[in-house]
Amino acid sequence: MKKLLFIVITFVTALMITGCASSNEESETESKETENKTSSEAVEEQESEKKAITKEEETTPVSQQAKDAEDIQLQLSKVDEDAGVVLEDSQVYGMLNEAIAADPKLGAPNDVTFFPYRSLVDENGNRSLLFLIVNRLPDSITDISLTMTYGNKDGAYLWENLNVNIPGDQIGVLKPNHAVPFSLQISEEQKEIFDTINMENADLRIADFQMEIVE
Repeated sequence: MKKLLFIVITFVTALMITGCASSNEESETESKETENKTSSEAVEEQESEKKAITKEEETTPVSQQAKDAEDIQLQLSKVDEDAGVVLEDSQVYGMLNEAIAADPKLGAPNDVTFFPYRSLVDENGNRSLLFLIVNRLPDSITDISLTMTYGNKDGAYLWENLNVNIPGDQIGVLKPNHAVPFSLQISEEQKEIFDTINMENADLRIADFQMEIVE
């Protein structure tokens, strides 16, 4: 396995963030451990619209690539698989499968895409924000890290330059043309900010994106 450094293209008017592969050598970045886990038992807190947005501009070749892409398949995260979660029986995975079925070509061709999806609350009252990672690369990937800023253009942010680590023992190995969920814990105040974010005011920026290729 080898580490690849990604340079992330940010679209401040959209919620879909993609990373473009670079030939740079591995760069070491110090990251604060951030608690992020997929809660298989999370209960849907409220109906909120899917926040997956397409690129601001698409060239004809890229658009054609997207049309020709394989349908995305949802896979269990390693933490849920180890816990004995069955994809077909999970409320959260069922919700995500419905979203993928509605848009099976989602994700940028030859890239990795992040979709902020919706807020959840588990049986203990812990709130989280559910994301979907879509892998359209030809390789399987794991051990993702990044820096995230996410909020609205009015200046209200859930996070600013948050160091996020998504280790392989959490998500497992994300196969090509597959998607896997992960979540970040949020407070009630952050949830209220999330509810204000829409297509027009979204500000999502990702930097220092790194991943490990599984050969």
